[in-house]
Amino acid sequence: MYHAEKIPFDPSKLYRIEARVYVYVAGDADRTIYVGLAGYDNTGKRCNVPVQIP
Repeated sequence: MYHAEKIPFDPSKLYRIEARVYVYVAGDADRTIYVGLAGYDNTGKRCNVPVQIP
């Protein structure tokens, strides 16, 4: 999933992102899902910074 328009952000700030996942089949409730985000700078280059989750 992506947004066609790039949304400006300040890379020096910390943002909280929320994702919701719906389980449509009862047997899928124990699967693992990964959610990610790709950041781009003002030139269009990816600028993701790895974050250590405690």
